[in-house]
Amino acid sequence: MESDAERVTFEDDLFKVMKEMTKFETEQFKFLCLKYIPFKTIDQMNITDLLQSLEEKKVISADKYNFLTECLILIGRMDIAHQLGGDTFDVLTSNLQKYKSSAGLDSFFILLHTLAAKMEKKEVQQIIEHFIKKAYIPREKLKTCHNGFQLMSLLLKVRHIHANNLKTLFDLVQVLNRKDLEEKIKLYQDSKEENKEPDFECDNKITGNGGKPFKGRSLGMSLTNAGQPPPEPGKPFIDRSVNTPLTDTKQPKISSQPKPEIKLEKYKMTAIPRGICLIFNNVHFMTDKDRTGSDVDKDELVKVFTNFHFKIIECTDLTKTEMQNKLDEVGSMDHGEYDCFVCCILSHGHEGYVVGVDGISLAYRRIQSPFTPSKCKSLTGKPKLFFIQACQGSTPQSGEEDIEFDSTVPTEADFLMAHATVAGYVSIRDPKKGSWFIQNLCSVFNEHSKNYDLTDMLLMVNDCVCKEEGYKNQQLIKQIPAPINMLRKKVFFL
Repeated sequence: MESDAERVTFEDDLFKVMKEMTKFETEQFKFLCLKYIPFKTIDQMNITDLLQSLEEKKVISADKYNFLTECLILIGRMDIAHQLGGDTFDVLTSNLQKYKSSAGLDSFFILLHTLAAKMEKKEVQQIIEHFIKKAYIPREKLKTCHNGFQLMSLLLKVRHIHANNLKTLFDLVQVLNRKDLEEKIKLYQDSKEENKEPDFECDNKITGNGGKPFKGRSLGMSLTNAGQPPPEPGKPFIDRSVNTPLTDTKQPKISSQPKPEIKLEKYKMTAIPRGICLIFNNVHFMTDKDRTGSDVDKDELVKVFTNFHFKIIECTDLTKTEMQNKLDEVGSMDHGEYDCFVCCILSHGHEGYVVGVDGISLAYRRIQSPFTPSKCKSLTGKPKLFFIQACQGSTPQSGEEDIEFDSTVPTEADFLMAHATVAGYVSIRDPKKGSWFIQNLCSVFNEHSKNYDLTDMLLMVNDCVCKEEGYKNQQLIKQIPAPINMLRKKVFFL
């Protein structure tokens, strides 16, 4: 426990750091702290609150300044960083150039900070105009970005960039024609592969061991070794849980009793009508190409879910706000006499969002929200199924000249979100025949719904879509759907 004297000295040092910070430097510091403090919270914080929060989270403490030092090095305040870092300053600086941190600073944020710091104001505006044209992100949000850090923060907030998919970042620097920034991303990519560590790390990696990081136990290491002392220098580590005979001559008896068979329950599906099937069919867009062929998908969905005894509600060409209002309206209805709820969305989209005809994005979580138990009690314990024909990015997965991309670009129990494609990639729609996902979905449902449950049928859909292929600009295009299943029981439509 800290003494009062130590605490006063520590806070006095922090106060000195605070006095040196300009408004723009504080903005950069907040950006680097996003790993530890959520967007909504950090936006309201001044530098004093921010430092106190980091102290409470044990990211920094009276004898642990490395996190602050690394942040200040990146921000460019070498004068303060020298004072805080002392003997570790040169090592920390060298590590940061290789996207490494010994104090818990996220390597992806180091990359984003590096890119943002090197973007000129006119280049930020160029990227904003690029996004506005593509209708990836709402215009009003983009207009609030005046520098690279505000832009990167927004892209993170709307989940348009993330550490596991660097394509968006590569696309951005290509828009700017900045080869130097492209090299920075490649360096990060190479560094990440070379220095890949286990996902499991000790909780005290930042705050203990005299400022040195503890090495987390590998996922592959047996729990038997967790309490073993480290090997002596020069002696190999022996994993005693592998290929080691038991010292006790009495071998444990393995039961020959068969394991009891687990029988999965089925959701009740006998009501007539089964429930509401809400279909959004966005075809004509104000800011992007029309989704020709979408009516073919809509008609097939109407046939299928009418056959399944659902009450159909069709909505055509709605803006983001209109879609949101319709979801709220249907969610506020009494579903007590129904056994299920279905929502089908046919639209443009990007990762984590679908797009209204006005080009404004609507988050998946906001789509689900009106049907959660806290807001729609009459659907509690009943399956809520969402089928979304929209892109989740701009990358072709590996599609004839007549093939188009749906690319302008979880959660509570009893939900299923069946996406046309995986995160970061486009989904394919034929202007005459409809989309690969919806057409195969309806075909499988029509043929197998009497004998198979929903989960098995979605596996069939995955297999069918996976076998589809086409060409776009002489590039072979493939696709794989991505159902996210939070159901607790089997769903049989018939």
